[in-house]
Amino acid sequence: MSTERTTSHGRRKSKVRRWKRISLLLFLLVLALSATVIWQMLRPAGTPAASLSALPQSAGAETEEAPTEYALSFSVPGQEPISFTVREGESFTPPEDPVVPGYTFLCWVDAEGKALEPGAHTVTESKGYAAQFAVVFRDERLADVHAPYLFLDADGMFHPNDALKKGELVQALYTLLEINGVGSGYFADVAQDDACYEAAATLKDLGLLEGVRLHPEDEVLYGELLNLLARLFPAAETEQSFSSVPADSPYYPAFCLAAEKGWLDDFSLSPYDIVPRKEAARLFNQLTGRSGMHHTDLSLTGTIADISSSDSYFTAIAEAVIPHSLRRDADEEVWTDSTPLPLQSEGFFFDGIAYRAIKADGSPAVGEQVGELFFDENGIVSTGDPELDVLVRRKLTELVDPASMSREEMLRIVYDFVLNDSFYLRAERYETGETGWETTEAYRMLSTGKGNCYSYAATFWALSRAIGYETVCYSGTVGTFHNPHGWAEITIDGVPYIFDPTMEYEQWYGPGTHTFERFYMKTYESVSGWSYTRE
Repeated sequence: MSTERTTSHGRRKSKVRRWKRISLLLFLLVLALSATVIWQMLRPAGTPAASLSALPQSAGAETEEAPTEYALSFSVPGQEPISFTVREGESFTPPEDPVVPGYTFLCWVDAEGKALEPGAHTVTESKGYAAQFAVVFRDERLADVHAPYLFLDADGMFHPNDALKKGELVQALYTLLEINGVGSGYFADVAQDDACYEAAATLKDLGLLEGVRLHPEDEVLYGELLNLLARLFPAAETEQSFSSVPADSPYYPAFCLAAEKGWLDDFSLSPYDIVPRKEAARLFNQLTGRSGMHHTDLSLTGTIADISSSDSYFTAIAEAVIPHSLRRDADEEVWTDSTPLPLQSEGFFFDGIAYRAIKADGSPAVGEQVGELFFDENGIVSTGDPELDVLVRRKLTELVDPASMSREEMLRIVYDFVLNDSFYLRAERYETGETGWETTEAYRMLSTGKGNCYSYAATFWALSRAIGYETVCYSGTVGTFHNPHGWAEITIDGVPYIFDPTMEYEQWYGPGTHTFERFYMKTYESVSGWSYTRE
């Protein structure tokens, strides 16, 4: 009995404990519901109820996040910015190229100055871009007056084959670009009274020139010129192949642009080749739409003393240096008025460095023979050998001063130079009547200071021709025994005169007891005892 009562008693206790737990849970649930009702009654008006998404999620549930959007803006000076948003991972295309009168749009750049390439781009962050512009060349096709932008020297010469100087380049750009106002950029080697000061200061302010020094007298190289022009145009769209400009060269993009624009006629040019002044005139005319006019009437142009009107570059140079008014006949430019250069008279003139000739039509002799003299592509009297010409002109600058000497005085000085500053050296002899040895022998003596009679005669021939005398050389004989000999001859007022520095040299230094005699400007009759024989 005791055992059954014990078991029954234990069961009752267990039921009591179970009901206590259930009662506690029911109490807590009622308490929670009451608290919720009270909070709903007391919460401020307008406060949203918690959404389901704010409630704890069960394990393993996925949350979908809204895609990120990036803001892009494109600003143009004086215009409202263009702004829009792009979702992450999506692409965008830059707006159409903006138009600002008087400027060329180059590209969009970000805050770090990095250019935005054309085409579609995938967005990765919010960004702002600014439009980059460059000044443009004037459209001279619309003008009725063309001002000069390159200039002749004091002797009326253009020097077409000389290198363009940096000072000349900035002056030309300043004249031909659409620029208003004057800048204040500084260069340590450009003074305020220099011809290129205003141009250099303005182009530096525009960002076209950099550095502390301009070096205005330095020669302009093709690489420098094309890199400068490339700042005024959008980049080339196609690549090119150049024999002297590899793809990794800093000049390659500018050369590609020049090829694409038709600025280059020669794809073999190196960035380190000089830019001739005649090529600068051609290029700048092309950039501004100046077509030029081929002139047969020099009354409109006057004389450019070192380039013939028949030269292919004459039109471009006249366009660059002569102020003129014009009208358009279809695509042709017709000059209606001009300020012509002086029309020089027929004859020869010495420009202080070289001898030149003006023909009967008022144009200079260039690349042609006039009488006994040949004038090279620069219009300068030439021996026909460019290397010898360099030696001749270098020696003349040492010997003569055209500003203070007459041509007759210069002739005597070059004769005395040959006589006194050369040494006799036995060398090759030539047959009587033989010609064509002059350049060889003149080069021998001017480069070594030594030679025989032919060398003395040829050196005088080269120097005297360079100051305008129509000197000729003869290979003949002299003396009782008809020894082979070479000498020079100049015909003056119809009379042939002998110039024989070798014979005079022998009077001073040769063996024997000859009576001293000058052989400067002697008639054949006056030295008949020496038996000069030409043939």
